[in-house]
Amino acid sequence: SKWDHKVSVIMGDYLYSRAMSEITRLGDLELIALAARVTNDLTIGEMVEIAHHRKLVEDPAQYFYLIEKKTASLVATACEMGAVIGAPRHRDMLAAYGHRLGMAFQLVDDLMDYGGEQSVMGKPAGSDLKEGQATFPLLAVLPRLRKTTPRIDSVDLRYRNQVGVNPAGQGSGNTRGADSGATKKTKGI
Repeated sequence: SKWDHKVSVIMGDYLYSRAMSEITRLGDLELIALAARVTNDLTIGEMVEIAHHRKLVEDPAQYFYLIEKKTASLVATACEMGAVIGAPRHRDMLAAYGHRLGMAFQLVDDLMDYGGEQSVMGKPAGSDLKEGQATFPLLAVLPRLRKTTPRIDSVDLRYRNQVGVNPAGQGSGNTRGADSGATKKTKGI
């Protein structure tokens, strides 16, 4: 991708702080409450994602919960804030529209990770899977994969084998199956 993760995080923080400055300038406590709510949702989504990093969570409800907290809540809140400012009687409809748009956006984004073009996505195809994220396209085909593949323990099993990580964790002292070389490569990410 064009920018590394640190630059993306810093730019996100900057945009968020600018939005908060503008919301505060308006002096509407309802908008501040909405911003606080979505910040909580985003944080919970990130914590859930971190807790399940590189673990195969096969429950689609968990996936939908995650994208609801991260993507859909942000889009829904943006739509709801617009309604609070300009069309209060349409607030609930715009929030619901934003929620559906956010869910649909994330589903399409996750699907594109399996074959979209880097120039369109801003990242190479397969990067979600390489990062250990089990997105809905994988969850949808997993039952069929299980019929043909006797044992799938982790979403990153194939990737771990490619980078030379000992999947059994033998001799590494690491119960998660990563050898010390792979651990050193991923520290600080």
